[in-house]
This record gives sequence, structure tokens and C-alpha cells, in this order.
Amino acid sequence: MPTHLPIVNSCVGIAELRKLYSIREILGATRKVIPCPFPFHPHSSNSPSFSIYSNRDGIEKFLCHGSCQKAGDVIDLIGFATIGENYNPANSRDVSQAMLNLTSGYKVCPPVISKTTRRPELPGEIWKMFPLGKEVIEYAATKRGLTEDTLRAFGIGQVNGDLLSQAFELLGEKTTWKYDRIGMTIPTFHFGTLTMVKIRWIDAQKKGRFINLPGSSPGLFGFNDVFNATGPIVIVKGEIPKMVLWQRGITAAAAPTAGEGQVDDSWGVWTRYSSNAIVIGDNDPEAVMEKLSDAYAKRCSVFGAKLYLPPPQHKDVDDWILGDPTAMDQIRKWMYA
Repeated sequence: MPTHLPIVNSCVGIAELRKLYSIREILGATRKVIPCPFPFHPHSSNSPSFSIYSNRDGIEKFLCHGSCQKAGDVIDLIGFATIGENYNPANSRDVSQAMLNLTSGYKVCPPVISKTTRRPELPGEIWKMFPLGKEVIEYAATKRGLTEDTLRAFGIGQVNGDLLSQAFELLGEKTTWKYDRIGMTIPTFHFGTLTMVKIRWIDAQKKGRFINLPGSSPGLFGFNDVFNATGPIVIVKGEIPKMVLWQRGITAAAAPTAGEGQVDDSWGVWTRYSSNAIVIGDNDPEAVMEKLSDAYAKRCSVFGAKLYLPPPQHKDVDDWILGDPTAMDQIRKWMYA
């Protein structure tokens, strides 16, 4: 966005806003074609599909030639980015909300796509090839306090080495290694579109605990539970703490899917209506906490949140909830503080 936003009052109409605001400036775009910036557009290749151009009247327009096929002007850009895939340019309420968001200075960040690594498509139904199995059900119940009903509610499945190799080959990637481990498959969806399938190995090994299916993109696990939520929300470290909270009645929670420090600056738009956001971290060793301090600061900045930690005798939020019957009451106090 420009450093100094135009001063806009209630009398300024659609035509004026189209001239005052620039799609290129909002996106920071220097090229005519860039990766599509909309959060519901899965990025599975390195070919930018989002065109920016000016019509005969000098008004900037955009058109996505890729999977989402969205088009419009600067108001529609903010509408699709902040309201979602169901934004309707012909609906006066949607347009009014988009205009308000535009003049409030919301930023839209196009994804950065590797120039060297071409990713395969992530088929929207591929998560269904991993049925929930007894080993994952037992692990979730005994180690993480999760019921089978919760696992099924989030589409959790089970995978072994052979099945995972089949999935990789289906996605066009050859595998030269063999797994003898059992994994929990965790799908993530944005606006109903599959964005990631993470595999979490359920054995006790620390190294190489996670792997993602090719074509997966970073996002928020529990996206639908926090998108445009008006009440308090909780951002936790991982998918399992999110499910632990959900199972105990705190549904407005989400977890970044791709590591400690991975949070996109634009994600705060998805939670902008929340009355209060909190981030709950882990009680890691001091050396680890020093490394994570920037990551926690980034999460708090993006979501406009305050950072809280469990009591020091508990390593993480799910360990705390499972071991302390007062934990949920304390978390709710933080949410409504």
C-alpha cells in the first residue's frame, strides 16, 4: 500500500475509489502477471496466472487465468481477498464491505513461488485415500486425548510406507525410500479447497516427524473456524493442540501448518473482525525459546494477538489441558480478558 493512504469520506463513490487506489500498489506488483494473491487459490505450479492491466478509461483491472478465474477492479480485489471466494461484485453489501476494507488500508500479499521447483497438483480428494486406522485412533486417544469422533470431524487418516509411496507416485514424484512407520494424515482446507496434507509420524522419533504431500501450500489448520470470526480466537502451535481445544469447546482456534516461524503477513486479514486474539506458545528450553521469540512476535503482530504460555511445569498447551483440569478455564479468561 502507499505510505500515505488517500483520505476518503463517505461521499466518495465507486468510480472515485477505482481512481484513487492502485491494484499494483496494493499488491506491490512490478510485473503485469504475478501469482494469484487470493487465499482460496491453490498454487501448484510456477506459472503466474494473475494479470493486471488498464482498460480504455485508465482503470486498473485484474484477471486470473488460473484455477480461480476471478476478475474485477481494485474494489473486487479487496472483496475477494478479505470476504472470500463467495464475494459477489453484484451484491451491494459485499461491495460496501469491500470499499470499507479498501479504505482501511488492508494489504494483500501475493505468494512467493519458487522459480526452480515445480510442484505437482494436489488433487482435492486425495486426502480421502488415507482411511482412519486403529493405530492412529489408539495413538490419538492414549497420547493426545483425542476421540475418534474428533479425528473424523477433521478428516484425519492413517498412512504407511506403501500407501504413501502410491500417493507420491500419483502426484508424479518418484520415491526411492521406504517407510516402515505409521503416520497420521492431517488435511487443511481454505474455503473448502484442500491446501495441504501433512503426515505426522506417530512413533517417538523426534527427527523427521513431519512430511507434506507434494503440492501442499502453507495455511491455517482450522481456517474455517477463525475466518471472519467476531469473537475471541486462539492461535496455537500445531494441529493437535487445535483439535484438543476444539474437542473441549473452544472451536475458534487455528494453527499455522508449516513450521514455527511460518506466518504470512496477509493472514491477519482473515481474522480482522476478532474481538481478541491470543497466541499460546510452548515452554521449550531456554535456548529454543530464544530462537522462537521472533516467530512468536511475528504471529502476535500478524494476528494482533497477545502471547501466553502454559504454567512452567507443562511443556505445551495440549499437555497442560490433559494434565490440569483448570487449564480450559484459564484459557477462556485469556480469551475474554
